[in-house]
Amino acid sequence: MAGKGLWMWDNRRKSMGTDGSACVAERMPPQNLDAERGVLGGCLLDAEVIDDVIAMLRPEDFYRDAHQIMFRRIIELRGRGEPVDAVTLGAELERTGEIDEIGGDDSLSTVANSVPHAANARYHAEIVRQKAQTRVLIQAASEIITDGYSNLMTATELVSSAESKIFAVRDREIIGTARTTCDLIGETMEAIEQRGSGTVTGIATGLIDLDDMLGGFKGGEMTIVGARPSQGKTALGLRVAMGAAKDYRQPVLFASIEMNHASLMNRILSAEARVDSRRIERNRGSYVLTDKDRLGLNQAAYRLANARLVIDDAPMQSVGRIVATARRLKRRDGLSMVLVDYLGLIDGERRHGESRQEEVARISKGLKAGARETGVPWIVLHQLNRESEKRGDKRPCLADLRESGQIEADADVVILLHRPAYYDPNDKPGVAEIIVAKNRNGPTGAVELLFEGFCTRFDNVSSRF
Repeated sequence: MAGKGLWMWDNRRKSMGTDGSACVAERMPPQNLDAERGVLGGCLLDAEVIDDVIAMLRPEDFYRDAHQIMFRRIIELRGRGEPVDAVTLGAELERTGEIDEIGGDDSLSTVANSVPHAANARYHAEIVRQKAQTRVLIQAASEIITDGYSNLMTATELVSSAESKIFAVRDREIIGTARTTCDLIGETMEAIEQRGSGTVTGIATGLIDLDDMLGGFKGGEMTIVGARPSQGKTALGLRVAMGAAKDYRQPVLFASIEMNHASLMNRILSAEARVDSRRIERNRGSYVLTDKDRLGLNQAAYRLANARLVIDDAPMQSVGRIVATARRLKRRDGLSMVLVDYLGLIDGERRHGESRQEEVARISKGLKAGARETGVPWIVLHQLNRESEKRGDKRPCLADLRESGQIEADADVVILLHRPAYYDPNDKPGVAEIIVAKNRNGPTGAVELLFEGFCTRFDNVSSRF
């Protein structure tokens, strides 16, 4: 039962008596029993009211256990298409053996006679819902305090856990979650037309062939971008991020565990201005910036000034910290995409007796949960194992995802990056293969992009001409 017993921790508060001894004062949780009786009485007077009330309340929203039982049986009677009134409810409670639990016929009569008509049932239901919401918030606060004193979590885990509990209270609403086909058909037909016209329905990146194959990156989905070292994972991640943040003015979070913000900004400017990254990083000796370079960098800086990219380069980031940052950004400024560079460097805060494979599986599940919770696409960079380099063509495959098969299972999309010229300078120089090896909701295959190594920039093949 979710009645008074659930709130026992909150029902009491300790204070010190004048003699220094501890005394206990009762503190009742938020509730309104008159409103609860008003809801139930209205349902018994007019069965049509039940449908409105069911859309607003769950049985556990009632504070009194007896009221929970009655509401649960009212829902069941209505669901079976049977009449709902004091007589039929009494018979149902007799059948289930719960009549004594609610206090017998006298309790049922009290509820049935609590209101003269059903007109205010929805108003009463709103009062019950607000009280229930407040009790859940108190319970969440109690759990946060208990977790804090338990010494079983790190401070980062506590913050993430606390945020999850508070947001769960906010997201507990059930009003409006059921939508008719009349409501949805317009959206569905529009999406079909957009696909037919080549319009990207997810977050676009400006990489035309990739956007076309994926339809853009979809909200709530996790995409893994896997590659061996030096293939350009970070460069591709930045290209995707800047495509959304600069070209389409979408707010993007880039959680960088491998590189600090200064190195990332050097890369972003190098790619945007098409200036040799070595001249930007050194600007001395054989690598001095020219006047043309400076002009290009100034123009690039102007274009980038309003890009909606947020870089979080804190070292040793955990999944909880990344999710917490995403939550705060979404609440404050909005959020359209999260990029994580990269999975293997995330602090899993390994638990006692846990293997690395189990730790990676837990990290993967946490990232997927973060995508679902925030409702935006998460693109997670990941380093592949060495197996691809043992093959003749060096092309990676799904089996090369290192350390855990859970990554493949959790991912909605898996993109593998391969640059043939890295292994053979004569094999497709300047071309990168983007292999969509898994696509839960669409086609798989490969597309080609240009790769300009001197400025680590990926671009559309069509830009060559």
